[in-house]
Amino acid sequence: MHDVSNRARAARFRRVTGAALAGLALLGTLAGCAGEDLTKANFQRTTVPPDPGSGGSGPVPSGPITDEAVTADRLRTVDPCPLLSDEAVGSLGTPDERKPSGFGRCSTTIRDAGGKTLDVTIEVGQYLLGTADDANGSVEGLPQIEKKQDESTCYVTALTSKDPALGVQIAVDYSGAGEPCRPGRTVLQQVVKDLRDGPAQIPAAQGSLVPVDPCTAVDDEVIAGLVPPEVEQQPTSLRGCQWRSRGTSVAVDFRTGYPPRPGDDGQPVDLGNGISGLSEQLGDSNECKITWLHRTAGEEGEDELVNVSWSNYNGEATADDPCAKVLTAAQAAAGTLPRP
Repeated sequence: MHDVSNRARAARFRRVTGAALAGLALLGTLAGCAGEDLTKANFQRTTVPPDPGSGGSGPVPSGPITDEAVTADRLRTVDPCPLLSDEAVGSLGTPDERKPSGFGRCSTTIRDAGGKTLDVTIEVGQYLLGTADDANGSVEGLPQIEKKQDESTCYVTALTSKDPALGVQIAVDYSGAGEPCRPGRTVLQQVVKDLRDGPAQIPAAQGSLVPVDPCTAVDDEVIAGLVPPEVEQQPTSLRGCQWRSRGTSVAVDFRTGYPPRPGDDGQPVDLGNGISGLSEQLGDSNECKITWLHRTAGEEGEDELVNVSWSNYNGEATADDPCAKVLTAAQAAAGTLPRP
């Protein structure tokens, strides 16, 4: 009888002990889970790169652009080729020679690690077709406009002025090789940094158009005689300006290139002070332009030229005589601009 009772008590003890041990194990597991605060746990972070054409990361900066490093007067004298430095483009591959074209443009070809090529062009003072509202990102505190033209071409621009919409633009052509917007952002970010850190300047030359604001080329009294009242003056680039009202306009543009020759289309005109230009009416339109050599640069295709035009899209050419009107504006500009 005692043996049966003892065996029963032992069986009950084993069942209770097993249940207790299982319960303790469960409590230990729960305690272990409760001991780790998941809200404070560190997890590996992943960064999703912005989609091409999205404008990069960061919100679009609001308010006026007041950065002194990117004012029109500062940017006019910046040499664009040194901005395509090894620091700016080196991470993309091996750059070829930097080639200037115009006052504010420079290009280079880069061979990446896989042997593919990127054509990269910088334009300092690019006039943007659109408005500042097109900005879709930011770069070093400036509004950024990023537009992917096709699978291999992208334009990434740091906005330096909202009205008019002007900026420093990087154009990338990565034909058949890779996504073009990301390298454009990479280059532009370093370019903006360099613009704030004392960029290289175009060498100063006597009488050069490089530092000249084109909106100062023709004074207000002359414009008043050529354009109807309520004239709106607006820069069209760092090298161009337009005065317009009611369909009539006067425009002044500085560029580099080959000087006009007497054999070209147009008629020679005297602009005073020993300066001669070539006047050309554009077809049967009510528009005429005069182009002349301002300064010989010494390098083929890099001479400094001035182009002045007058147009009236609301009038008849026979009534307005556009070439007589543009001659007045061109003579005024030729007398105002610095002499080489």
